[in-house]
Amino acid sequence: MGVTWCVEAWLLHHWLFDSGFQALIGSRKEDLVDNWEMDSLFGKFAYLVNHLPEWLLPEGFNIKKHRMSMKLLNPENGNAIIGESANDNFARQGRYSAIFLDEFAFWDWPGSVWTGTADASKFRIAVSTPNFDNTFSKFRHSGS
Repeated sequence: MGVTWCVEAWLLHHWLFDSGFQALIGSRKEDLVDNWEMDSLFGKFAYLVNHLPEWLLPEGFNIKKHRMSMKLLNPENGNAIIGESANDNFARQGRYSAIFLDEFAFWDWPGSVWTGTADASKFRIAVSTPNFDNTFSKFRHSGS
Protein backbone atom coordinates (compact mmCIF):
# COMPACT_ATOMS: atom_id res chain seq x y z
CA MET A 1 0.00 0.00 0.00
CA GLY A 2 1.36 3.37 -1.00
CA VAL A 3 1.01 6.99 -0.05
CA THR A 4 -2.55 7.25 -1.41
CA TRP A 5 -3.68 4.55 1.02
CA CYS A 6 -1.89 6.32 3.89
CA VAL A 7 -3.49 9.68 3.08
CA GLU A 8 -6.91 8.07 2.75
CA ALA A 9 -6.53 6.30 6.12
CA TRP A 10 -5.58 9.66 7.67
CA LEU A 11 -8.62 11.36 6.08
CA LEU A 12 -10.88 8.52 7.22
CA HIS A 13 -9.63 8.94 10.81
CA HIS A 14 -10.61 12.61 10.75
CA TRP A 15 -13.94 11.75 9.06
CA LEU A 16 -14.65 9.40 11.96
CA PHE A 17 -13.53 11.54 14.89
CA ASP A 18 -13.24 15.29 14.13
CA SER A 19 -16.39 17.36 14.24
CA GLY A 20 -16.91 19.64 11.27
CA PHE A 21 -14.45 17.75 9.05
CA GLN A 22 -15.00 18.15 5.32
CA ALA A 23 -12.46 16.87 2.81
CA LEU A 24 -12.26 17.25 -0.95
CA ILE A 25 -10.34 14.64 -2.90
CA GLY A 26 -9.51 14.61 -6.55
CA SER A 27 -7.61 12.88 -9.29
CA ARG A 28 -6.93 13.57 -12.93
CA LYS A 29 -10.13 11.92 -14.19
CA GLU A 30 -13.50 10.97 -12.70
CA ASP A 31 -12.99 7.20 -12.96
CA LEU A 32 -9.91 7.50 -10.77
CA VAL A 33 -11.95 9.37 -8.17
CA ASP A 34 -14.83 6.90 -8.15
CA ASN A 35 -15.57 4.00 -10.46
CA TRP A 36 -16.98 1.78 -7.66
CA GLU A 37 -13.85 -0.41 -7.89
CA MET A 38 -10.92 -0.55 -5.47
CA ASP A 39 -8.54 1.14 -7.92
CA SER A 40 -10.42 4.43 -7.42
CA LEU A 41 -10.06 6.76 -4.44
CA PHE A 42 -13.57 6.07 -3.17
CA GLY A 43 -13.13 2.36 -3.81
CA LYS A 44 -10.22 2.49 -1.37
CA PHE A 45 -12.39 4.34 1.17
CA ALA A 46 -15.09 1.68 0.80
CA TYR A 47 -12.50 -1.03 1.39
CA LEU A 48 -11.20 0.72 4.51
CA VAL A 49 -14.69 1.32 5.90
CA ASN A 50 -15.79 -2.26 5.15
CA HIS A 51 -12.82 -3.55 7.15
CA LEU A 52 -13.42 -1.44 10.25
CA PRO A 53 -14.80 -3.24 13.28
CA GLU A 54 -18.52 -2.57 13.64
CA TRP A 55 -18.07 -0.73 16.96
CA LEU A 56 -15.85 1.83 15.19
CA LEU A 57 -18.37 2.71 12.49
CA PRO A 58 -20.44 5.87 12.99
CA GLU A 59 -23.80 5.32 14.64
CA GLY A 60 -26.44 4.73 11.97
CA PHE A 61 -23.85 4.19 9.22
CA ASN A 62 -25.01 2.11 6.27
CA ILE A 63 -22.52 1.72 3.42
CA LYS A 64 -25.36 1.48 0.86
CA LYS A 65 -26.91 4.72 2.09
CA HIS A 66 -23.88 6.81 3.10
CA ARG A 67 -21.40 5.86 0.36
CA MET A 68 -22.62 7.55 -2.80
CA SER A 69 -20.92 8.37 -6.05
CA MET A 70 -17.95 10.58 -5.13
CA LYS A 71 -19.21 11.08 -1.58
CA LEU A 72 -18.84 9.45 1.83
CA LEU A 73 -21.08 10.79 4.61
CA ASN A 74 -20.79 10.26 8.36
CA PRO A 75 -24.37 10.29 9.73
CA GLU A 76 -23.20 10.59 13.33
CA ASN A 77 -21.27 13.87 13.05
CA GLY A 78 -22.18 15.21 9.59
CA ASN A 79 -18.65 14.92 8.22
CA ALA A 80 -18.14 14.33 4.52
CA ILE A 81 -15.46 13.34 2.07
CA ILE A 82 -16.37 14.64 -1.37
CA GLY A 83 -14.75 13.86 -4.70
CA GLU A 84 -14.18 15.89 -7.83
CA SER A 85 -12.31 15.15 -11.01
CA ALA A 86 -9.58 17.48 -12.20
CA ASN A 87 -10.86 20.60 -13.89
CA ASP A 88 -9.80 24.21 -14.27
CA ASN A 89 -12.11 25.31 -11.44
CA PHE A 90 -11.38 22.48 -8.99
CA ALA A 91 -12.34 23.39 -5.38
CA ARG A 92 -13.42 26.93 -6.21
CA GLN A 93 -16.82 26.55 -4.52
CA GLY A 94 -16.47 25.47 -0.94
CA ARG A 95 -14.28 25.40 2.14
CA TYR A 96 -12.62 22.23 3.31
CA SER A 97 -10.64 20.97 6.28
CA ALA A 98 -8.29 19.22 3.84
CA ILE A 99 -7.86 18.82 0.09
CA PHE A 100 -6.16 15.76 -1.36
CA LEU A 101 -4.79 15.96 -4.92
CA ASP A 102 -3.84 12.47 -6.08
CA GLU A 103 -1.42 11.97 -8.99
CA PHE A 104 -1.07 15.74 -9.17
CA ALA A 105 1.89 15.58 -11.57
CA PHE A 106 -0.52 14.37 -14.26
CA TRP A 107 -3.27 16.97 -13.88
CA ASP A 108 -3.95 19.19 -16.91
CA TRP A 109 -4.38 22.42 -14.91
CA PRO A 110 -2.01 22.12 -11.92
CA GLY A 111 -1.22 25.83 -11.61
CA SER A 112 -4.85 26.90 -11.75
CA VAL A 113 -5.90 24.13 -9.34
CA TRP A 114 -3.15 24.94 -6.85
CA THR A 115 -4.12 28.62 -6.89
CA GLY A 116 -7.83 27.81 -6.59
CA THR A 117 -7.37 25.43 -3.68
CA ALA A 118 -5.44 28.02 -1.66
CA ASP A 119 -8.65 29.80 -0.65
CA ALA A 120 -10.63 26.58 -0.23
CA SER A 121 -8.39 25.01 2.43
CA LYS A 122 -5.36 25.80 4.56
CA PHE A 123 -4.34 22.14 4.32
CA ARG A 124 -3.57 20.70 0.89
CA ILE A 125 -1.91 17.36 0.19
CA ALA A 126 -0.52 16.78 -3.30
CA VAL A 127 0.98 13.37 -4.08
CA SER A 128 2.08 11.73 -7.29
CA THR A 129 4.19 9.19 -9.03
CA PRO A 130 7.06 10.76 -11.02
CA ASN A 131 6.36 12.91 -14.04
CA PHE A 132 9.21 15.27 -14.66
CA ASP A 133 9.32 19.01 -15.35
CA ASN A 134 5.85 20.05 -14.21
CA THR A 135 4.20 21.97 -11.37
CA PHE A 136 4.30 19.03 -8.98
CA SER A 137 7.97 18.38 -9.73
CA LYS A 138 8.76 22.04 -9.03
CA PHE A 139 6.96 21.78 -5.65
CA ARG A 140 8.79 18.56 -4.85
CA HIS A 141 12.24 19.97 -5.60
CA SER A 142 11.69 23.51 -4.30
CA GLY A 143 12.86 22.76 -0.78
CA SER A 144 9.94 24.68 0.73
